[in-house]
Amino acid sequence: MPDITAHIRTVVASCLIATAAVAGCGSGTTGSSHMSAVSIMGNRTVNLAVDPTAQVRNENGATIVALDRHEIRVEKDRLLLDEKEVVKFETAVVNVHLKAVGGTLTVKADGKEILNMKIP
Repeated sequence: MPDITAHIRTVVASCLIATAAVAGCGSGTTGSSHMSAVSIMGNRTVNLAVDPTAQVRNENGATIVALDRHEIRVEKDRLLLDEKEVVKFETAVVNVHLKAVGGTLTVKADGKEILNMKIP
């Protein structure tokens, strides 16, 4: 029998991503904007803040963010930028925050910054 809880999480996460993709959000008084979304991967929550033109989808157990000329793929144990591994996640990590706004990629794992780089 299939795991109904995992299926429900996937459906809820997909709905949240779809809603965020349509709605987007402003980021306050700075004048810049971004889109926010949440994806659930097993026991891990991935919070995304990305440029409003980005496209976000779940595919084969991964969260994929398609930017104008780049693709970020968040998998269970790693993060890839344009098919190259840039971050490896520890097994115990439960909250990942990914921000890809204005050409900069920042990743936090359980509140600790583990990557801050310009997207080439």
